[in-house]
Amino acid sequence: MKKIIYFLLVLIFLTSCGSFENKNSNVNTNELIFFKGENREVRNKKLIADLEHFESVMLEKHQKEYRYITDEDFKTRIKELKSNIDNISDSEFVVEIQRIMSYFKEGHLSFLNPSQAILPFYLKTFDDGTYIIGIEKEYEEYNFSKVKSINGIKIKDIREKVKEIISGDNKYNIDYWIDYYITDLDYLVGLKLISNVNEINVVIEKDKKEFNVKFKPKINRYVKTEKSEYSETEEFKKNKEIYKKSILKLIEKSSGKEREKLENDFKKIDDLEFVIYNYIGKSFLEIDNIPYKMNPIQSYTFETFPKNNAMVLHYNKCYSEEHKPFDKFSAEFFNYIRDNKDLLEINNIIIDLRYNEGGSETVFLSFLDELEKYEKENKKLKIHILVGRNTFSAGTSAVYSLKKKFKDVTIYGEHLAGGIYSSGNVTQDILPNSKLIFSYGQNFFDNTKDNKDLFTEKEIKENVLIPNEILKPTIKDYIDNRDYVLEEILNRIKK
Repeated sequence: MKKIIYFLLVLIFLTSCGSFENKNSNVNTNELIFFKGENREVRNKKLIADLEHFESVMLEKHQKEYRYITDEDFKTRIKELKSNIDNISDSEFVVEIQRIMSYFKEGHLSFLNPSQAILPFYLKTFDDGTYIIGIEKEYEEYNFSKVKSINGIKIKDIREKVKEIISGDNKYNIDYWIDYYITDLDYLVGLKLISNVNEINVVIEKDKKEFNVKFKPKINRYVKTEKSEYSETEEFKKNKEIYKKSILKLIEKSSGKEREKLENDFKKIDDLEFVIYNYIGKSFLEIDNIPYKMNPIQSYTFETFPKNNAMVLHYNKCYSEEHKPFDKFSAEFFNYIRDNKDLLEINNIIIDLRYNEGGSETVFLSFLDELEKYEKENKKLKIHILVGRNTFSAGTSAVYSLKKKFKDVTIYGEHLAGGIYSSGNVTQDILPNSKLIFSYGQNFFDNTKDNKDLFTEKEIKENVLIPNEILKPTIKDYIDNRDYVLEEILNRIKK
């Protein structure tokens, strides 16, 4: 409901909106450059115009309630950046706008960097360090290695520097994104951590031995931007109607100021913008060696564990697949239990949200309804929720919905990336000259409203729901392709 835009990502209808960069035989691959062949004065004017556009969008369209920075402070920082425009490179321009965004402390607010120069691997940080957890075939021998430094700078110091420019609901949200930003070399150039994207030396550790490896980044300076609009698609219209119906249900149950607010929200639905822009021609990686259990592909699946009297819903994305809509899948899930009741006694339902980064909150409503029916049928039912650092946006909202609706709920895993209060109804815009894409929330959502007893003071202060029990995977679990967290829950249920 709150994050409809991500649900709509599956609907691709593109119309060209302009080029990020024109082809030029003299392209300097070492640095992000927006405008080839133009003098400094013209370039500066164009970037200042981009800043003014960004400022107007944030002041006029971005939600106002969930902010850690005032309008005046925001305008001051924009003004300072404009005055310094001649002294910074294009890479630094991206970094400095991102830095301004970080003051909002909002997970949905960010630039979608075009990723024109990226390292050929994925990173993930565990308690004992940062590791490569997927890598292109050329360097496969270094998969699952610990990263010690990049171009002579310790990975710990790089992480601290990158942290400065990330906007996140909470510190766990920021920690999650750091690993992605590190491999995007244009950010490292903009932060002055490296000076040359073509020469990347990484010190790694594997089997207690250190290696100095020269990695060849993937570089593509010929990136275009294209625009996708979903306001006229049938799927969008359907989703909007679901959104309206869900708010109407809340209105019926509310009164006073809360009812008034919901009624105002309802009136605004038709005015909400849901636009997606895409970078075409990005430097995509070809990595297929991430362990499947740690990189689920399907949006939703279920597993049965008869010995543990358990069923597991792996709910990985909050959108409905065309081949099997989620409402049909939800009915199938519980019908399977009922049809096999002579063989199965399902007293435990495990809802796995560890990899759910969002979509449309309305998608999950059908499962909630079916679960409520089954709870009335089975008085022994216990509900277990698995969460992790990827759980964000509508994925986080699914956790709150379960926690509000059912009493016997236990949450396991890592701290969530999504906040207890956050922005929603996310859309995108684009800077007219540099063609940089950014996302922002149009509304504010506070999950403590009428539900403060569901959260501790510490959770509200840190803007994060803390699991009943912290369970974390290790790099060894990745190496062994072992789902330690799920195994642990199943073992406890069995006992």
